[in-house]
Amino acid sequence: MKYRLLPVPVIDRLNQLLPVPVRDRLNWRTLISTAYLANRRFVLSRCRSFQLLNCFRMAGENNSKNLSNGTTACNESASISSTQSIQTDNPCWGSADQCGLNYLLSKLQKEKVVIFESTNYTIINKPPDLRMDGPYPATVHKLLTYWYPPPSIRTENKDALLKTVSTLHQHNHLKDNALRPCHQLDYATSGVLCVARNYEAASTAGSLWEDRKVSKSYLAVVTGHIQDTDELPVLSMDEVNSTLAKVEEAYRNNRRQSNSKATFPGFMPPHAIFGKWKSVKKSQESSTVSSAKKSMKKRKRSALHESQWTEVWAPVEETVPESAVGVDWKEICKHHVDWKRAFQQAATLHNDFLRGAHEKGNGITASPFPTIFRAGGDIFVFCPLAQASDVFVMNIPPAVAKSYPSMAKFSGMSDDQCFKPSLTKCTVLEKAKYEGSLVTKLQLVPITGRRHQLRVHTALLGHPIFGDVSYGGCLEEKRLPLRMCLHAQFLSLPLLGEAKDFSVSTPDPFPIKEGELFLTAI
Repeated sequence: MKYRLLPVPVIDRLNQLLPVPVRDRLNWRTLISTAYLANRRFVLSRCRSFQLLNCFRMAGENNSKNLSNGTTACNESASISSTQSIQTDNPCWGSADQCGLNYLLSKLQKEKVVIFESTNYTIINKPPDLRMDGPYPATVHKLLTYWYPPPSIRTENKDALLKTVSTLHQHNHLKDNALRPCHQLDYATSGVLCVARNYEAASTAGSLWEDRKVSKSYLAVVTGHIQDTDELPVLSMDEVNSTLAKVEEAYRNNRRQSNSKATFPGFMPPHAIFGKWKSVKKSQESSTVSSAKKSMKKRKRSALHESQWTEVWAPVEETVPESAVGVDWKEICKHHVDWKRAFQQAATLHNDFLRGAHEKGNGITASPFPTIFRAGGDIFVFCPLAQASDVFVMNIPPAVAKSYPSMAKFSGMSDDQCFKPSLTKCTVLEKAKYEGSLVTKLQLVPITGRRHQLRVHTALLGHPIFGDVSYGGCLEEKRLPLRMCLHAQFLSLPLLGEAKDFSVSTPDPFPIKEGELFLTAI
């Protein structure tokens, strides 16, 4: 096994180059902070994709001058002055014309935003509609860098400091900026955000998230009134915990045994499904008895039942004409996008059926939980999630999308997606109205932590988060609410230098008075 030694400047460059799905899969914040602790060296094994390897190559070329005889770069790295153009924004607390850092600072009081502070960590109540970093007028990174400037830009001249900070779009744009977010919050999500102030603190916090020693809960307002019902399946909490442990262990084993794709015996990519379809069509066209018997023998050896094959071929039969038998796969990819998508859907269905058979043999059923069920008096939502590289929203398995027609547009289409087990606990707190429309306030506890998990799972309930444009949280014939109603309210974790039961919480930003919901921007 070959290992690659990467100095910190290379890692910082990779943080810019890698796409979000890859960074999320590698738990990037933990890797960066660990690099600083291990004598500023980072050992990476088994580079798992060409895309990742290409990023290593690009980062290495940009920092090759820092390497010498296998040793790491020196502690000094040049300060980066960003030349990226500022992108437009339109936050709920401002407008497209008034969304800069200076305007944001005028709307905030530091003593109310910063809810905890120590030598190792700063914890803030993040405003809604504020990005973590990037070339935008105001970001969490710029706000904290202004409040906690590193020595290289520290000055008593506030105007000069503001001008300097406004050009810094990434954490690594200053060599001595040790501020590192320990986790992420979406642009529209407000609430508790923990930021490390040194590399050791970042590494410790990253390990806590990796080992799931962090407890979090959110407040959300969803559309409609969630009705009490006895029709949901009921499970015990012991059953939930034991089954989830098995599902996640099976997922981790599957990831370890594969490279970038969760392959297994019998796995068929879209082009293989296309070849299978061509052979089936040709055998059907043949009128000889021998070819019919041959086709029947092949079908008997298949791990899928006849009804499952019918379901697999359904998207192909609806979209692809029989004349496609004479077309090769490269031409389909180039000129027939709809046909390609149909074969991708068919491949996903085939592999889901087959994967379920393999997991069942290992003691894990294909559907370990009902999608929506009750346990301990609360509602739970279980739905694996995956992210496509070219879209913002998350995808759900085709089998789940088929059972929930309103979520069909979020159905996964490609077999190169990695669906991660995702479970959310939902507790109904209060029902109210907002400008005549029905809404419900929930407490949401993400048992697993996936991107957009709470937003997708509430949409599966049929009650998307109020104001969530991406997943259907906008009331018809009603104007959009002031903001998306999702707030990280509570965080508990054994931080470095703090008590083991350390926790912080923030005020409820969604007050309900006399049955009416009130919303404010900040």
